[in-house]
Amino acid sequence: MSLAPVTAKRPTANYVLQRSQQEYERLFAQVRIWSRSTQRALDELGPLNGRRLLDVGCGPGSLWPELAVRLGPRGELHGVDIDAAALSQGRVRLQGLSAAPTLRTWHAPLEQLSSLEAGQFDVVLARLFVFHQPDPVACLRRLAGWLRPGGRLLLLDFDCSVSCALDGEAQVDQAVQLCNAAFTSAGLDPRRGTRLPALLQQAGLGEASWIDVAGRLLPRSAGISLLRQLLDSLATVIAARGLATDVAIRALDRQLQELAEAPGLVRVPDQVAVCWQAPE
Repeated sequence: MSLAPVTAKRPTANYVLQRSQQEYERLFAQVRIWSRSTQRALDELGPLNGRRLLDVGCGPGSLWPELAVRLGPRGELHGVDIDAAALSQGRVRLQGLSAAPTLRTWHAPLEQLSSLEAGQFDVVLARLFVFHQPDPVACLRRLAGWLRPGGRLLLLDFDCSVSCALDGEAQVDQAVQLCNAAFTSAGLDPRRGTRLPALLQQAGLGEASWIDVAGRLLPRSAGISLLRQLLDSLATVIAARGLATDVAIRALDRQLQELAEAPGLVRVPDQVAVCWQAPE
């Protein structure tokens, strides 16, 4: 992987990462890495056949093939994202699937979804979405408002603060700290996943009904590859906030590339899954 010029891409709205095919591939890789944790979380929702599910911040539909199987042909899958190109990719991912649910997509930011009435959905899914919200408490209240009585809100988000090199490579830790500093400088919390239960309380929603934390250790090559992709996606923000120069980012990327060839392990972010049920 080679870093693209930091001026070639533009983050949009509250999403500080890039929007490109390379970024979509990084999102698909995340689905594969944390697939077992995600499966456990979806299982916690119970049978979804024939249900109405809203996937908020769905991106390129990373989970849609799995959700389509669970919802079945009598179900409805509604996807919301501010990236029209990502939504198009999501629609393509469902083409050719037998017994796919009814699909509807919404190209709009959360605050402009006035056409979505309260109490419409059996499940609201927000995967790696609350992380990017500057006001997570208001966001959670809005998500919960779309649930029918007894409906479930499923949140999946990362705690990026735990990432590290188990063998003590300073360059890995430097890259992790730089990425987390970029999130913090944009008003985001690298520990958002771990704080989700407390945020539910702050939103006046009460306690979560189920919580799961999944930690992963990856071979150094895979862990560093994921870290380099994140560093690339945040390069514009890092340079714009004066956290590091373009030259320094590229130098660090080359050092990481060299480190990836040696044996070892890298701890990647924890995926935190939190389920909340609306009152009957």
